[in-house]
Amino acid sequence: MIDIHAILDSLSERRAVFHSEKDFQHELAWQIRTSYPDAQIRLEYDYPYVSESLNLDIWIKYENIYYAIELKYKTRFLHCTFNGENFFLKKQSAEDHGRYDFIRDICRLEKVTSIHQNCIGYSIILTNEHLYWLKSKETINSYQFRIHEDRILKDNLEWLGKANTKERESPLYLNNQYKCKWANYSEFSSCKYGKFKYLCVKVDMCN
Repeated sequence: MIDIHAILDSLSERRAVFHSEKDFQHELAWQIRTSYPDAQIRLEYDYPYVSESLNLDIWIKYENIYYAIELKYKTRFLHCTFNGENFFLKKQSAEDHGRYDFIRDICRLEKVTSIHQNCIGYSIILTNEHLYWLKSKETINSYQFRIHEDRILKDNLEWLGKANTKERESPLYLNNQYKCKWANYSEFSSCKYGKFKYLCVKVDMCN
């Protein structure tokens, strides 16, 4: 069985930071290939077993188990150097949209793992924006989509009022519940916003 946390730990030593979400996607796939040479890996996999369009970031078959992986890479302004390479990350903002999209990925993975035998899903977000993993004291429209440490995601989640929710109007429903446990990924101690953490939610509807 593929150990996704061990993969991320190994990846952090080789690539502590990424230029973009695509960069993250390709490097994670490469790390999986390196650790599991016999794995069959596809990127941007058009999942064919549902009526609507469902494109998965990474699709893997290894030892008769399938893995569906969805990724998010959300950044705050950071200029750093790693292994002689310069990285200039922009502040993406819109954390409410980022949280919604991450949970929507969980919903998509619930669908895939409920109809595909021997399938495990992982929804992963990697970020140096602390607003994702810290609990906010504010009551805001996107409160139900919070993914801070120890938050339990379950049931029906929706906006609490008017918000800029273009293409994100629909409530999200989770069949299972998931506890958010963030893990350290890497840190550039001399840089503001140099700490990266990730949240990896495992989705396994068949067991």
